[in-house]
Amino acid sequence: MSLLGPTASAQQPQKWYGHVVNTTWKIFIRDLKRLVSVRKVWVILIGVMITPALYSWVNVAAFWDPYGNTENIKVAVVNEDRGASSPLTGSLNIGNEVVAELKENDELGWQFMSKSEADRALARGDVFSSIEIPDRFSRDLLSTFQGTYSQPQLIYRPNEKLSAVAPLITDAGASAINDQITSSFKKQLGETASKKVREEGNSISGRLDNSKNKAVTGLDETLATLDEGQESLDKMKGRVAGARPTIAATKDALNSAHGTLEDAKSTLAEVDKSVAIVQRMVADFSDSAGDAYAQGTAALAEGTAAANSSVAAVSGAAEQAGRQIAGASEQTTQLVDLGDRNIAQLRGLMGAAGVSPTIAGQLNATIDELQRSNDANRQLLADLNAAGKSTSKTAKVLRDSSEELTQAAAAARESAKGLNSTTGDTLPKLNRAINRLSAATGSFSGSLSSQQSLLREASNVLDGVDRQIGATTDVIDDFKGNLSSLQDGVENAKTDVLALSLGDDEAFRTVRGLNSEDVGQFMATPATLVNEPMYPVKNYGSGMASLFTNLTLWIGAFVLVVIFRVEVDTENLGKAARRVSVSQAFWGRFLLMAAFVVGQALIVSIGNLLIGVQTVSPTLYTLTNVLVGIGYLGVIYGLVSALGHIGRGLAVGMAFIQIPGASGLYPIEMTPSFFRELYPWLPVSYGISMMRETVGGF
Repeated sequence: MSLLGPTASAQQPQKWYGHVVNTTWKIFIRDLKRLVSVRKVWVILIGVMITPALYSWVNVAAFWDPYGNTENIKVAVVNEDRGASSPLTGSLNIGNEVVAELKENDELGWQFMSKSEADRALARGDVFSSIEIPDRFSRDLLSTFQGTYSQPQLIYRPNEKLSAVAPLITDAGASAINDQITSSFKKQLGETASKKVREEGNSISGRLDNSKNKAVTGLDETLATLDEGQESLDKMKGRVAGARPTIAATKDALNSAHGTLEDAKSTLAEVDKSVAIVQRMVADFSDSAGDAYAQGTAALAEGTAAANSSVAAVSGAAEQAGRQIAGASEQTTQLVDLGDRNIAQLRGLMGAAGVSPTIAGQLNATIDELQRSNDANRQLLADLNAAGKSTSKTAKVLRDSSEELTQAAAAARESAKGLNSTTGDTLPKLNRAINRLSAATGSFSGSLSSQQSLLREASNVLDGVDRQIGATTDVIDDFKGNLSSLQDGVENAKTDVLALSLGDDEAFRTVRGLNSEDVGQFMATPATLVNEPMYPVKNYGSGMASLFTNLTLWIGAFVLVVIFRVEVDTENLGKAARRVSVSQAFWGRFLLMAAFVVGQALIVSIGNLLIGVQTVSPTLYTLTNVLVGIGYLGVIYGLVSALGHIGRGLAVGMAFIQIPGASGLYPIEMTPSFFRELYPWLPVSYGISMMRETVGGF
């Protein structure tokens, strides 16, 4: 019957499909009945389903937690370190510290022995490796602080003949010891350094407190000194201001003395005239003594009286001028003393206040000018004292001359009665007295002129003093302003010192609170690694179960293909035997082997779950194993069906090559390029990936 016939075109695909399925199913049922009917085959079939699973179970159990048993890996430790010391770390013996740490460490089977014992044990294979700490290890480690750095060395010797994996584990142990040494050294260094910092912090804090207290005390004393300076300047300003009325009074006294001296000079001129008249009268009297006795006596008396009156006036004026000069001298003395005190106080305040060099230069120049002015006042005082003495002396001379003139005139009057006998004695005495009086008046007139000049000079000096007092007042005001600025600066400095002391105290409080153990621990381990796995696998066996289970399913499928014949006979198929195609035969025998593959997958999955292999879903894990097993069966059965014995050889070769090439042990990136190229073409690569999803999560 043609598949293209008009009467059967609509029903032919359905009949063909049904025929194929029916025949395939008949082949599967026939083969199953044959196996059930031969009981001796059951033992083989049970073994075929269980034996591959044993491969997975044994390997998963063996590799369940190999890194949890590393304490059985014996490593010899030889400590010959003699220790060392340095000012920074103190005494240090890294070897002893490492041994003490290792005795508390059970990650490896540490065996502590001498160098000779370690060499013998390593040679015999009693230990997998040896680690030697040389006698200069601590000294070399501390040599960096002595300027002669020598690299410290640990001597690690593995026996690589004993195991391929053990050296990797002992390498990790040696690295851990190296890290432990580094950590111990850093910890010791950190603890010692923190202790030193804490001690120095306490010492510095104490010194800072003392310095702060001294600074604050000094600043307070400076402020007190500045306050006293301000008060002194205020008093000085008051005294300087009070000196101005004294200067005015002194000037008035000098002006009055000057007027008195003018009057005295006028009176002296009259005295000179009177003396001249008396001298002429005496001469006339001498010439006409006899005839004009009465007239001469009267005239002499009159002239003597006039001269005495003038001399008395001049003497009184001189005494008054002397008193006025004495008053001016006393006031000038007060001015000089006041100037000395002010200058001394100004210089003292400058020294205590510590003003800037520029201002100090200006103030020194002003103080020097005040000093020169005060020196001029002192010279004026000396001149006034001399003038006063000269005036008093002149007044005394005038009084003496007046008395002599009076006595001479009286003698002349007494002698007039015996004119003839006494004229020769009396008149010469009278003339001498008149001459001395004339000379005294002349001298006194010159003295009055010089004293008037001196008084004018003194008045000018007092004017300068008055101006200088005004300048002194300005200087005092400037000085007060500078002292005020200094006070503000000192107050600010005090505030800054207190603020700084608070900040420093906070910083040193932190330093004083350093915990040497915490610092040492931080130096040893500045950062901690936090392990947060994305898809955690709780043990090594669960991680390796995917590889071993996939190999189990591959081997199980291969065993089935080897045990069962690939060729399908037509016996006991009835009418279907005449029309069995290759595809019908293939799928019929495939169903039989697939049933056993499902059994293998269920057995290995249940066994893995009972062992404790981690899964996120036991159902999905089991279903994945079933699907993977059926897939492997399809690949192997297809190769054998198509290529016969060559297909079997390819299946065996693929089993070998998929162990390293399917990334079951190591990431494919760690394998040679040949395996990296094969990786996408290997079925187990995908089977392992599928199972890992159900183990670690998805």
